[in-house]
Amino acid sequence: MNVLSAIISTLQTRSRRVTIAIIALLIAVIATTSFWLVLHDESDHASDVSYWTCPMHPQIKEDGPGQCPICHMDLVPVKKKPIAENKTESTENNGVNTEHDHSKMETESGGNVEVSIERQQLIGLKTATVEEKELHTSIRTTGRVAFDPELAVAIREYLTIAAGDPGLRQYAITRLKMLGMGEEEIRTLPARRKEYESLYLQGGGNTTWVYAALYQNDLPSVKPGMKARIRLPGSGSEGWEGTVRSVSPTVDPETRNLQARIEVKNAADLKPDMYVNVSILSKAGRGLVIPRDALIDTGTEQLVYVVRNGTHFSPRRVQVGREADEGIAILSGLSAGEVVVASATFLIDSESRLRGE
Repeated sequence: MNVLSAIISTLQTRSRRVTIAIIALLIAVIATTSFWLVLHDESDHASDVSYWTCPMHPQIKEDGPGQCPICHMDLVPVKKKPIAENKTESTENNGVNTEHDHSKMETESGGNVEVSIERQQLIGLKTATVEEKELHTSIRTTGRVAFDPELAVAIREYLTIAAGDPGLRQYAITRLKMLGMGEEEIRTLPARRKEYESLYLQGGGNTTWVYAALYQNDLPSVKPGMKARIRLPGSGSEGWEGTVRSVSPTVDPETRNLQARIEVKNAADLKPDMYVNVSILSKAGRGLVIPRDALIDTGTEQLVYVVRNGTHFSPRRVQVGREADEGIAILSGLSAGEVVVASATFLIDSESRLRGE
């Protein structure tokens, strides 16, 4: 019996050891498998990341996560661009769509970026809709309140002495033109003589005249009848509205400037020889317009970033026209109703160029 008990005890001990060994082996297998799966998943995820960068300083490129050495913000991953993306896009456009799609391919370069709504809020990104508007150009210059006895005397001579002598009348008209008056203004002098009395020191009536300085290249843009805004320097008031009545036909030999003579009504605060700020409003026709901050000028091309689906941004080459008060006129490359980035444009452009490397 003692021998039998010993044998049974030995078998039970070996059985427990085998069981423990099997359990330990299973645990090791499970742990190894789990570790491999996690490692494989992280490796796949890491393989999709090109580098890590800072949302505010895209020039920062790191191999792994961390903080920006400049602003200490957490770095964000920049995913690699799929190799097949351009091929798929090209295949879809080849021979299927019309000339409009080819135009998009020509004007939109690589460097498309995706920016989440949260990050857009972080960098202060704003957008604007491309609109067709009536465009205006303001010519901003300085001027002085007119005190011009010479012109006042010439006007009086024309209205009185030259009235009965055709020869003297023509001489008086020539003199008025040399002093800056236009033919239409001269023609209406008899009916408006009271309005020119303010050219004397003591003045008269409710009309004040302002002489605004113009450069030679402003001459094609300024015509009689245009509206102008007159303000005193340093004044917060809206000032006074005036009307351009004439532009001098000759250039001042000393200043190389011309003068626009502006009629201003009910401006009792304007005294002779006061200096004023002048804005002459010139119409520039209708056209598509975008905000100034929406345009990126690289020196060789002009770009805007078109927004799609709220989070996708594509660079688009555009041809720009003149700068107007309403913004930058666009001649080609955009259509009315499209949405473009209007602020933080340089951040989007920096990330686009980094991803395009």
